[in-house]
Amino acid sequence: MEPDFVRSNLAIIQQRWPELYSALMDLNGPERAIFINDVDQPTLLVDGLHLSSCFDAHAEAQLQASQVPESAATVWLYGLATGELQRVLLQRAQLQRLEVVMLSLELLRSTLRFFDNADWLNDQRVRLRMATAESDIRAPFAVVPTCLKFVDPAAARLRDLIVLELDTSHINNTVRNNRDFQRQIAENVAMVTSKHFLVVTATGSVM
Repeated sequence: MEPDFVRSNLAIIQQRWPELYSALMDLNGPERAIFINDVDQPTLLVDGLHLSSCFDAHAEAQLQASQVPESAATVWLYGLATGELQRVLLQRAQLQRLEVVMLSLELLRSTLRFFDNADWLNDQRVRLRMATAESDIRAPFAVVPTCLKFVDPAAARLRDLIVLELDTSHINNTVRNNRDFQRQIAENVAMVTSKHFLVVTATGSVM
């Protein structure tokens, strides 16, 4: 017998996002997610990966939320997990709209089945949508990292854009904080712009 919160979750989806509810009802296929509750904090296990921390999901969510400026009035959230990151972001008084973009309809079904999400689903600041092939990345944003591993085909392009943005930010931060790397770049630029720098063309001539 399903817990009462499952019906509540689906009732909210049906009322606020009827097209999404219809998609959930039409979803076929076995459920890959396994509910893990013999740990400090329950979570879902999908293909050997935890969707959220089974030790301190709140601290994990706070870490991801810290990537978004506190002053942001609109925040984009990619991925769903168990709902903790949504709750952390919605605690911000400045937040006026939370755009939750789901990357997998199957994971949404599992989350609604195993976790009570009525609190944040009922928040009028929340907008829920599925990623499409035309979806572009929007900022400022937060990500549930594990959800990037499980995406519907239509969300693959958006997933790639998110990964590229995260990698670019990491590389920029590494370069900015690494003085040796900055010095090497400066030396290379000086060498390339020097009049003594020789370029061998395809024909073998020297410029």
